[in-house]
Amino acid sequence: MNFSICYNGKPLIFNNIQSLSTRIEIAFCEDDEILLACRTDSGNNSFSILSAKELPIGALAGKKIFNYEFLLKHLQSATAFEVLRNAVQENTDISKLNQKTVVLIIYFYFTDTSLSVTQMTDWLIESGVAADESENLAMAIYLAATERPDDNSKFINDTQNDISFSSEPDFTEIHRFNTVNDFFNHTFSAETGKTRLLFDDYQQYSKPSGDNNQEFYNCGEIPETSFLVEDHNHLILGLSCSLAEVMSIYEFSAPEIYSFIRQHSSFSDRTLKSLGGFLEEFYSEILDLLDKTGIHCSIKLLDNQHKTVSIGLIDFNTAYGFSFYIPGYLPVFMDVEKARQTFD
Repeated sequence: MNFSICYNGKPLIFNNIQSLSTRIEIAFCEDDEILLACRTDSGNNSFSILSAKELPIGALAGKKIFNYEFLLKHLQSATAFEVLRNAVQENTDISKLNQKTVVLIIYFYFTDTSLSVTQMTDWLIESGVAADESENLAMAIYLAATERPDDNSKFINDTQNDISFSSEPDFTEIHRFNTVNDFFNHTFSAETGKTRLLFDDYQQYSKPSGDNNQEFYNCGEIPETSFLVEDHNHLILGLSCSLAEVMSIYEFSAPEIYSFIRQHSSFSDRTLKSLGGFLEEFYSEILDLLDKTGIHCSIKLLDNQHKTVSIGLIDFNTAYGFSFYIPGYLPVFMDVEKARQTFD
């Protein structure tokens, strides 16, 4: 089938798409270029960063995509960007900002994900901003965002005449669960190692249903998988939380893990991938890190009575991989104990 996405306010057509996992590239983009994506659900906008290359097309469904040139034009002139524009201009020449920095600045301003000044500073440095300039720029963006109207749909309203909606995919979707009861009311295959649980859309569309005769289920919309809580002794991190959200809470409480995520993720990964997906991808490396730092992590699961069961992260990985279904249990969050010994 053909598949249309909204790119800079105009339809961009891809032909002969065979599955939601088909990898596509946005034409005329540099290999390392990043794009801003906006998805509107029930009147609310959510923002993410995309790589311009090797994208599973299912991850673009329902999103409006904007490149650096489009965003720079609006940053320099659009009403929705006025507060941000003034803040940035007090610190740097907008016309001299590189492609990645422009996309990051606008993402920082419009996203509802809580990002600290330190976290934004680190990302700006990664994008090419000089270290001695990045903190002031990050602070300016942070303060400008506090003045942004709660309704961030103005970003779309200002470009409404140019916007057309992305087409939705006409393929069989991987099954999604919305509640814990939905999960436990479902009858899974009795075949060991056949069922896999996913926690974000990117992971879903990166793993085609039926691959190796496996069944995939997306648990990322179950509210219990999105908890993000910190107290004196624990960090509670939902498996569907994005890496950006997880980094915001790790920054001071578990800086070793914060640094590990930075070193092993792109800007796109941080806004698209979930903690559950990241644990699967880097399971062995994370266990090595925990062993060196003395950090103790466990996975909390719910049974069909909604009671919590704890399994140490080191013991959680099944013979088939981190994401494979354990009959009778739903993994919901990771519990990180804050008291630990840290090594240099």
